[in-house]
Amino acid sequence: MNFDSRGGAAISICPTSGDEIGRYPNQTPSQLDAALTRVQKGFDRWSIVDLSIRVTVLLNLAIELRKQANSMATMAANEMGKCNLPSLSLDPTNDGSFTTVSDPKSDKL
Repeated sequence: MNFDSRGGAAISICPTSGDEIGRYPNQTPSQLDAALTRVQKGFDRWSIVDLSIRVTVLLNLAIELRKQANSMATMAANEMGKCNLPSLSLDPTNDGSFTTVSDPKSDKL
């Protein structure tokens, strides 16, 4: 992560290409406090939701995350400078862990 010399943003740079991946504006202490307050309020509300509803929400979230698995793997690889990451896919026959496409029996990533 690089930081804008003017203090305006943290900049994520791909280590292999030098391309900018993302820019994240710096926050003031009061902005951070407000964000943490909102997070705490969200947690407080979430923690009293019936367990069966929370389970359903998390299972639906898992489905949505699996739909985006390849793009998320590419993003993570770029952020770490991994330019030759093998193609990834989800193995629908088991727990949804990542396996390489070339060898579906390989160890889970």
